[in-house]
Amino acid sequence: MTLLERLLVAVIALKIVVSGFFLYARSNGFGFGAPHASAQAAAETGGEIVGTVPPKPGREISLEDLLRILREREELVIKRALPPEEEIRAADILKALDDQQKKLAKKDEELRHREERLTQLKSEIEQRVQELTSLKSELQGLIQQRETIVDENMRRLAKIYNQTPPEEAAKIMNEMPVEIAADIFLRMKERSAGRIKAAMDPEKARLVDLEITKKH
Repeated sequence: MTLLERLLVAVIALKIVVSGFFLYARSNGFGFGAPHASAQAAAETGGEIVGTVPPKPGREISLEDLLRILREREELVIKRALPPEEEIRAADILKALDDQQKKLAKKDEELRHREERLTQLKSEIEQRVQELTSLKSELQGLIQQRETIVDENMRRLAKIYNQTPPEEAAKIMNEMPVEIAADIFLRMKERSAGRIKAAMDPEKARLVDLEITKKH
């Protein structure tokens, strides 16, 4: 019989002993109350518990005495289930199981704290995402406003250059960045833009035309 099987037999035997003890106590009218002098420690002699003077029917046995008797009976059953050389091994196994249970409890506690921290981080991340989404919408609104303002300014300049003499407007366009000059020409009347380009530096006019092509 393996060690595990012997421990199983010991547990079953212990349950039978406890059940029998309660049946015996009830059938003889024992109660549980203050301790009495007749309760003695149980001893192993052929499967009987001797040295314990049972109280007379109607007398009360204390809970402390009952627990002591049950502990002694448990030790007795385990001793009978295991040979002497394996008693120490059984104690070591029980201690190892207890240690393992404590480790598992500690691990569960660590996992619980980690889960709480992850939940908190998830909440913080979701809040940050909401803030970034709001900021993105705000920036898009500002960009749209800027583009609207730029377009209005370019149209205003185009209107001015439509009424400016070509030679004078060409001198200004020659000094202007190519990208801005192209934006203005795109908003000018085609006839006025052609006259100004004709009066501009040929190389600058060529670059402006290339930029206009890209923007189209």
